[in-house]
Amino acid sequence: MKNLLIVCLLGLSNILVGYDIVAVRNAYEDAAKNKKGLQRLQVLLKSMYNDNDPVLQCYQGASEMIAAKYAINPIGKLNAFAKGKKMIEQSINSRAVGIECYFIRYGIQRNLPLILNYHDDRSADSVVIIKCLDTVRDQDLKNRIVNYMKLR
Repeated sequence: MKNLLIVCLLGLSNILVGYDIVAVRNAYEDAAKNKKGLQRLQVLLKSMYNDNDPVLQCYQGASEMIAAKYAINPIGKLNAFAKGKKMIEQSINSRAVGIECYFIRYGIQRNLPLILNYHDDRSADSVVIIKCLDTVRDQDLKNRIVNYMKLR
């Protein structure tokens, strides 16, 4: 319960970030659709990446997992997937984690093939997202969550 309160409170602070999070979110959506979008996301993240920021770390992990989708070599696919998974989990386990990280992981886990065995947190993440949605003051993030959850 304490962790849920922290996640909800951090949802309030999403509008205080010092980078263009909307550009990151847009690039992330494009990355899932095409390789050019992935390249744009990677460039954007490289220009602002801070491993002390769990949201950027989570987007970086997600970009690694998306890169696995476009990799040709099976070993490269697995390595990119494992690296991305590790980064996402590190961001979720951070003390400063917010609802956006749970939303990213939820989206990743909803879209991965079950054979990759990375789907156990979907239900718990959706509960956290729904419970904390009213605390989100970042209207862009809130709209994205609502629209995504409606589609599922």
